Amino acid sequence: GGLVWGPAADCFGRKPALLASLYVMLFATVGQGLVPPVPYLGPALLMVLRIAQGMATAGEMGAGMTFLCEEAPTPILGQTGSIIALGCNVGFFLSSLVGYLLTSFLQGMA
Repeated sequence: GGLVWGPAADCFGRKPALLASLYVMLFATVGQGLVPPVPYLGPALLMVLRIAQGMATAGEMGAGMTFLCEEAPTPILGQTGSIIALGCNVGFFLSSLVGYLLTSFLQGMA
């Protein structure tokens, strides 16, 4: 993702690159909900959309952190830059926790 969004941010600016990565995330997420249950097409399309979603995540984190650090006032620059890293790590932890809890509670029902 950084190989795509880094040069795009250098060429077109950080704000347009961040918006573009947000739109890619939006369309990939909505597309995953609309994937048809066709045996071979469905899983392949889902895989492509998940890859696009992962690339958009890399663009959002890098461009978002840089954009926030460029716009932040000097006294709170460190705190501002750490907000995105903290948010991503908390989100990864919570999603793993929900997956673990669902697996633990639903395991006996199958």
